[in-house]
Amino acid sequence: MSRFVKKCLDLIPSAIASRIFGAVSDIHFPAKLQTNINKAFVSLTHIDMDEAIKPVQNYATLNEIFTRQLKPGARHIYDSDVISPVDGRVSAFGRVDGNIRLYVKKQHFDINELVGTTAAQTWLKDAYYFIIYLSPTNYHRVHAPLSGHVTHASYVPGRLLPVNRLGLALTDELFPTNERLTTFMESNDGHHVAIVKVGATCVGRISVTYDLNKTNDALNRKPYYREIYDAEYNVGEELATFNLGSTIILFVENKNFKPSPLLTLEQQIRMGEPLGRFENAIGDA
Repeated sequence: MSRFVKKCLDLIPSAIASRIFGAVSDIHFPAKLQTNINKAFVSLTHIDMDEAIKPVQNYATLNEIFTRQLKPGARHIYDSDVISPVDGRVSAFGRVDGNIRLYVKKQHFDINELVGTTAAQTWLKDAYYFIIYLSPTNYHRVHAPLSGHVTHASYVPGRLLPVNRLGLALTDELFPTNERLTTFMESNDGHHVAIVKVGATCVGRISVTYDLNKTNDALNRKPYYREIYDAEYNVGEELATFNLGSTIILFVENKNFKPSPLLTLEQQIRMGEPLGRFENAIGDA
């Protein structure tokens, strides 16, 4: 990245701008005006409101549309050991190189830096990873990729730069630069996953269902890594919420894990669709 581009990016007060955008998106406009705003946004972003739990005129703010729930049964949870936790585009997937490094789009990322901790996560050194980009069109809730319990969570405050193709092209080590919140889970069969939720421009908040804290809080931007108690989830159960769009990086422990042979780069994927299986899982031949 050139000095000029870096300087331009450094001039962007992205966290502040995202908080401002978030505040605006929470404004309750008069009902008729809000309905027109909602319809304009849905038309601009091509959101499929037929699958949303409420009609467009029943959302009191733009943020409610960003974080909309879906009708029961709108997503099918496939019979797979690991499912996609989100709707989005599969921008990369593969295996960590054994040196706690991730090579994506001609960039190297330090895994420990990315997840925000070096504590007891040795399984990451040869884990499989899936990077899924969420656009403004996508459904923005994050779900458990398998059944199990949340063991730890980490938060690393940072920038809120765009995480699309342009952002990756212009910014070195984009993912470890941006704000991120990682959820560590252990399945009922003892397999580990880490769901890294990466903030981006206008993603003013990332919230999780097992904790009251939200990211990009002007009064609370201290990094943490802590143990989580009493947070059991069934596969497909809601785990977190993005505001607007961003990126998920899912790490899966390599205990005979095999990615789905049907998975392809740049494909659109929906929450609940299969990402792979553990070959020694109960019921496998």
